[in-house]
Amino acid sequence: MPLIDENVRSVGREVRELARLHRELAQAGVLLEYDTFHRPKYDPEATLWPLIERMAAAGLDGAVALATDMADPALWAYGGGPGPASLPGSIRSRLQALGLPPETITGMLGYNVATRLAVPAETLSDQETER
Repeated sequence: MPLIDENVRSVGREVRELARLHRELAQAGVLLEYDTFHRPKYDPEATLWPLIERMAAAGLDGAVALATDMADPALWAYGGGPGPASLPGSIRSRLQALGLPPETITGMLGYNVATRLAVPAETLSDQETER
């Protein structure tokens, strides 16, 4: 049993350290993508979900983008995995169960990325004028 307790303490410490780093990165303007929901080797219950909660609690949810790493064919629905529908399905449901506001959930599930990719029209015309 001591080994398990030590592992739990170690994971907790890692999450705290990651959260500190991610807060600093988010405050510097970095968009952080979390995509290991379906990767057991990364233990998303002990690492990813607490990290999402910490970022939201710190008011940094605008710097978080959620995705699913579907590079492994075994993760696709036809291969018996969760499939890409898990993002708007089970992941959204879990975020709702955490009590996150709808605008936070919408942001994490795509809006945060879209706003980073959107370029105001005046910026485009300024760039064209400079050429």
